[in-house]
Amino acid sequence: MKHAILVIALFFFASLTHAQDTTTAVVAPVDSSKPAKATPAPAPAVNQDSLRHAVDSATFYNTLNYQMAQPEVLYAHTTKRFLPVFIITLIVMVSLCTWLLFKTGLCKDLSYDPETNLLRPAKIRPYSYARVQLFWWTLIILSCFITFFFYTGQLVAFNSTVVLLLGGGLAVSIFGSVIDNSQIQENGTSVPIRHQDLDPTKGFFADILSDEGGISIHRFQAVMFNIVFGMAFLHSFYALITTRPPQYPFIEFEPWQLTLLGISAAGYLGFKANENSAATKTQRQIHAVTKTNLQNEPMNEMEIATEQKTKPAYKTMAFQNLKTNILQKTISAEPKQEPGDGQ
Repeated sequence: MKHAILVIALFFFASLTHAQDTTTAVVAPVDSSKPAKATPAPAPAVNQDSLRHAVDSATFYNTLNYQMAQPEVLYAHTTKRFLPVFIITLIVMVSLCTWLLFKTGLCKDLSYDPETNLLRPAKIRPYSYARVQLFWWTLIILSCFITFFFYTGQLVAFNSTVVLLLGGGLAVSIFGSVIDNSQIQENGTSVPIRHQDLDPTKGFFADILSDEGGISIHRFQAVMFNIVFGMAFLHSFYALITTRPPQYPFIEFEPWQLTLLGISAAGYLGFKANENSAATKTQRQIHAVTKTNLQNEPMNEMEIATEQKTKPAYKTMAFQNLKTNILQKTISAEPKQEPGDGQ
């Protein structure tokens, strides 16, 4: 799993180096198969034929540079007002994504009930930070992309920043999943005892900010910077389109900004790789078998509802054996009371 940290870090830094080599001033592509003809007057600066020719004959890279160098071709045919289109698109996308976030397992961790060894229902599984951050950038970029299409009728080319944000988020999610699968195998027991298995969800923010030891500073840093840069991306998208003359709509993050996001992602993977280690295995086993004995503590209505949803229909033999062994070890570890003590 340590290799995953190195790979994701190298991915970001290599992409940053490539992004610095891109240029924006590119001449519109021409058809070299025909001889050049002298024209009495210069061609119009803005026309739909030139954009279509660029899209059809140039590579994706040249199309991007052409749109960045001559953004006016993107706005040749627009609707009357941009703000209503932007607001309506955001409302629809946020509503859809909110339903997917809270009603499905799209952004949830795998979580197996220790008592039954069955996968918990999607609605009560804990949220995964890796999946949430990928979902966050997909929502922002897709909303901007759809808004621009409805406003201009053009499918704008993505710049290196957009590709890095989407690709980097996907890489973090993939490596996080690889680490999860590796830890499931490393535990090597028929009773699930990863910290993701011990309890159902504690709430959206509590889940994405917490690791094995509770709410952690490295996750807090990663969440805050992703929120800040996400809001900056949306603000710059609006500002670049509404300025006069309008510009290419997607911001180019500076190297230090992308590096900061990359380091936060590498830090998350590094700490995640050290979770559910052999050093905490006994404590997790104890928690797995003792959490079901806390039935006499008062519970509010939400806790009662959660308890009813997560109450297993049966307990596996492996869980019962583990519970018996843990209880025996606990009893044998307690100091024996000598006659006359406590009197």
